[in-house]
Amino acid sequence: MIETEVKIKINECKLKEIVEILGKPKYFSQENIIHELKEGIVRLRREKGEIFITYKGKRKNYDMNVREEIEFTVKNSNLEKILNFFNKIGFDNWTSYCKKRANFSHRECVISIDILPNKDIYLEIEGNRSSILECLDEFNLRLEDSENRSYLEIIRDAR
Repeated sequence: MIETEVKIKINECKLKEIVEILGKPKYFSQENIIHELKEGIVRLRREKGEIFITYKGKRKNYDMNVREEIEFTVKNSNLEKILNFFNKIGFDNWTSYCKKRANFSHRECVISIDILPNKDIYLEIEGNRSSILECLDEFNLRLEDSENRSYLEIIRDAR
């Protein structure tokens, strides 16, 4: 599957405007453990009692984040066991972070409000290009202000 998304840093004032359109956010905690590959990443994610394993390929476009994504859920599993499995097959250099997230469905997009460990707020819009552009327009945001770095890169650069 090809993932297309835009991520934009927003302030509290813009967050209030967006919440007026989308509704009150219901935040949950999301733990992300990342192994960087030569061209992409492997991510283990724990949220709401489920574990997701994701491969994200190299970015293909820089006005929107476009790349291959393969994701599946592992039911009734233990994250530490999965991490140990990956370590045994050579994936032994991991970086982790937690964030708070709220998800919405809007205009054929999945919209996420993410609060990073340093309290920065990002709006992430995932969908097809035209729906993403419609959402940006509705939220009075500009594609030119989008962030091309991953959350791991943003957090690493903030240190």
